[in-house]
Amino acid sequence: MQVNLATDFVPADTPLGTGGQAAVFAARAVGVGLATRLGCPPTVAVKLLKATRMTAHQVALLQNEIALMWLLRDQANIVRLYGYSDAPPGILMELFEGDLAGLLQSDARLGVGQLADLAQQWATGLEAMHAQGVAHCDLKTANVFVSRRPGGGWRAAIGDLGTSRSLRSDRASALVHAAPELNVLSARYAAPEVVRAFHRRRPLDAALYFPADIYAAAVMLWECLARAVPWQGCSFEQIAEHLAAGRRPELHLALAPVARASEALAQQLADILPRLWADDALARPPAATLRHSVASLAVMLPGEP
Repeated sequence: MQVNLATDFVPADTPLGTGGQAAVFAARAVGVGLATRLGCPPTVAVKLLKATRMTAHQVALLQNEIALMWLLRDQANIVRLYGYSDAPPGILMELFEGDLAGLLQSDARLGVGQLADLAQQWATGLEAMHAQGVAHCDLKTANVFVSRRPGGGWRAAIGDLGTSRSLRSDRASALVHAAPELNVLSARYAAPEVVRAFHRRRPLDAALYFPADIYAAAVMLWECLARAVPWQGCSFEQIAEHLAAGRRPELHLALAPVARASEALAQQLADILPRLWADDALARPPAATLRHSVASLAVMLPGEP
């Protein structure tokens, strides 16, 4: 549903986040019955583009994000879209407490089973995206949003679909033909083939989008279990050199917390992670295999710290 962010909502507090293109803040619906019509809670998150005059590329990105969020609106582990605005340009969506990157680097007490459950949730979201022919293209823990459940535990959902690509021939995104964009934060999760395409300033082959997501998911799974930042302290160039040499984040950092609970499960993890971040993109397993593997860990590992 189309709304007017300037008149239908008022900011609830300080911004939740800001970047070069957009700011995100919590907002309250002020129109009578508006929240009911939108099917949203009284307080939501608003992603507001900063540009007063949008370029054709910015318009395409916004329209792409709205279309894909609408397509995936019924998936529990993908941030839900409630509405959008053309003037000012923005998106109305589900509000979360924070992102997974922040949670992992916080002092929050999380058992290895809880960490695996968080990974299972975003893996479920990724499986749903791929089932609809959508590649995320910017998977990282900062783009997974989390909130505490009323009864305990955490809920996680994938968001920030602005650069996601639809690969279905009937609704393929024009972004499929754009070269990948990377910075030092996204490079931590970028597959070798993505880095090569970036350096060559060429689009990624369409057959490699899903495998590139799987590589990023492997790094995210490592990050969830190790509670460490991948390639900490490395520059973009250093990360690219590591990937070109076939190196990956230190596997034992993710295995150790699992091994303390179960050597057998640690061995399962030691078997699947190298497959997920394999150099050969087409040898990486699909999202369903990732989700199934992580679900096994989540069920078997202890939840409490």
